[in-house]
Amino acid sequence: MQIVPYILVLIGGIAGINVFVVLIIGIISGTVIMLATGNTAPYDLLTNMGSGASGMFETCMVAVLVAYHVCADP
Repeated sequence: MQIVPYILVLIGGIAGINVFVVLIIGIISGTVIMLATGNTAPYDLLTNMGSGASGMFETCMVAVLVAYHVCADP
């Protein structure tokens, strides 16, 4: 059951659907499945989403700094 979001994202990507729409579909379907099957509590789900967003922010900052450094050098 937990593989359904991955399959939806894969099918959406192959079909050529907008990336943001496909990712939102994956997030929503994964959230619904995890809450409906009782694999995680709503609080834990939100905590994990916050940790993931924080990790992505750090990754984005590193990418921006590296890109700036590469583009700034002549």
